[in-house]
Formats: sequence, structure tokens, C-alpha cells
Amino acid sequence: MKQLQLKKGSIPVYVVGLLVVLILMFMIKKCSTTTLSSDDHRASGDTLNVAIELSPLGISTREDTLSGFHYDLIRFLADKHNRPLQVTAFSVPSAAFGKLKSGRYDIVISDIPSTSRMKQEFIFTVPIYLDKQVLVRKHNESAEHTFELSHYSLAGDSVWVAEGSPFADRIRNLAHEIGDTIYVIDDHGYGIEQLGILTALGEIKQSVMNNEQAERLKNTYPDLDISTPISFNQFQGWALSRESEQLRDTINRWLDDFKTTREYKKLLKRYNLN
Repeated sequence: MKQLQLKKGSIPVYVVGLLVVLILMFMIKKCSTTTLSSDDHRASGDTLNVAIELSPLGISTREDTLSGFHYDLIRFLADKHNRPLQVTAFSVPSAAFGKLKSGRYDIVISDIPSTSRMKQEFIFTVPIYLDKQVLVRKHNESAEHTFELSHYSLAGDSVWVAEGSPFADRIRNLAHEIGDTIYVIDDHGYGIEQLGILTALGEIKQSVMNNEQAERLKNTYPDLDISTPISFNQFQGWALSRESEQLRDTINRWLDDFKTTREYKKLLKRYNLN
């Protein structure tokens, strides 16, 4: 397993990440039924202990307010059903899923698909929306961008993924499909969006993320190339431990009811998911 060694000038990535977490902690504590946990203590009673990935679709800040499709959705559900909510923001998926297994979290919400391998380890809610995975790299005007040629151009090359991400499985399957080696670099120091930022800064060559997340990152870094899909559309759901079937069924009922409302359509429109 290889960890990314940063070049000089990369320290701001650490600083920005720390500031985002601190801001989120301060802002969520303002909410009466929602608290942000700075540690991993198990919530008590009926409190839902939820870990949400730091990303535009997960949880982030916008104009001094908390935002994020998943954050807004879980808050709405918790408020509607009178369930106290404890939120922990995270950037590294492997750590969050490890704590889901150990029972420290009830739900982990991350911009990763519910693949067959993930379903062997966890159970998932009904699909929230569909998305696909794309390769993220700096724009190269001379590069070919057809589906087939872009994939073959990865032969013998390296792709960075967050440690524990199922994106690594897709890259390995892609290597098998093209009949060549693609080196997967599992980085345990950065999350999915942070690796995308490092790609935009030229610190690493290429990484993988969901298309919706990549589209939002490209708004900030317009020279990113996100034109190469590496998967078909896949369901995005929330993960629970395999011992939490009753809670999963409850959340599914909440989600099925909410999907019939105007509020759900407004939420999808707000985050350009419809």
C-alpha cells in the first residue's frame, strides 16, 4: 500500500481540510436536534449516529451555512420522525466504514456506489440516485477521448484512489478488460475529493470519483478533464452494518415516503440531481 508523498507547496490542502472540519463542527452545533461529533463516541438512545463524507453532495459549507444533498436529506428525515441526529464529518472512507463495522456509526453516507463487494460487507438503503464513476485528470488537448482509447491509455499507468474505496475494484476490473496492468495507489491520507483537488493541482496524475462530484469540482478547477467514464450508472445508497436490518428497513420506509413529496423534487433540483 502506497501513501502519497506531497511536493512542496501542498500544505494548504491539509490546512483547508482542517478548517472545513472546524467550521462544520461550529455550525452543526447551532442546530437543536443535530450535533457534530469531534470524536467517535457512540450516540445513546434513539439518536442516529451518522457519518457523512466531506463533499459538495455529502456535507460542506456554502455562504456560511451547512449544505450537501445527503446532509439536507438525513436532517429532513430525522426532523420529520423526531429522531435526534449526531453527525460526524469524514474524508477517508476506509476509516468511516471500519467504524461502521465496529458499531460506532449507525449509517455511513459516502459518494461511493453500492457495488457487489460492498454488499458483501454492508447492507444498503434503497437507491438515493444514480451516478457513474469517471477518471479525473488534467486536460490534455492532444489526448483521444473515445471510451475505448481512453481506457487503453491507462495501460501501465497509475491511478490514485482513497484507501478502502470500491473505486479500486473498478480500476482492477478495467485492467483485466484491457488485458494490461493499471497500478492502483491506495492512499490512506486523503479522501476522494481531496485526491481530485490534488489532481487539479498537478500533485498526482489522475484519480477517480463519481461524476456528480467531479462536475462540481470542475466548476472550481475548469482545466480538469472528467470526460472518461470508467463505469456504467450505479446505484448510490447509504451503508449500514449487516446487523442493522431493522434500522435499514425503517430508513427505507422514510425514504420511500419522502420520494413522493415536493420537497424531495426540490432537493434534487437544488443539487442538479434530477
